[in-house]
Amino acid sequence: VSSSSSGGSGELPFDLSIDVAGTGDLWFRTNFADIEMALKLRIFTLERKPTVNGYVSAVRGRITLLQRDFQITEGLVNIIQGNPPVMQLNVTAETRVRSVISHEEYVITIVISGDLENLDISLSCQGPSGLMVQEDILTLLAVGLTYGEMQQMNSSSIRSEVENVAQTMLG
Repeated sequence: VSSSSSGGSGELPFDLSIDVAGTGDLWFRTNFADIEMALKLRIFTLERKPTVNGYVSAVRGRITLLQRDFQITEGLVNIIQGNPPVMQLNVTAETRVRSVISHEEYVITIVISGDLENLDISLSCQGPSGLMVQEDILTLLAVGLTYGEMQQMNSSSIRSEVENVAQTMLG
């Protein structure tokens, strides 16, 4: 929100306090997300400048990563007043992947947290034998195999694809 009536400084010549709330049927849709949201926001002036405070939460939805849909199990954006406001993100989503070799099922969880300038993205996986290492998670997402299964196949083209995925995901 900005105001050009005071020379473009963004200051408002009046006090503002608007409450906005919604409990569903509000959607955020992109090519990588489809999320139904609830929100509770207060738009107000702070030192004569507009700001916002409150939260947006995920009611349900999915995010797509590496052509796989992760179902959101928890999603919250806290918006902390300031000029500009600070947004703290905390999203947890999971997907199930079945190995194309062993046919065992793995549950892969992604957690995205932090402020929008400095997001932390982590992957974890629970498999039939317990927690999995990052190499297994990335190969499961990329080609539907654990890293050990891929090594047994000794395929350079699969290994190259996994390395590309790892570089894209982890920088």
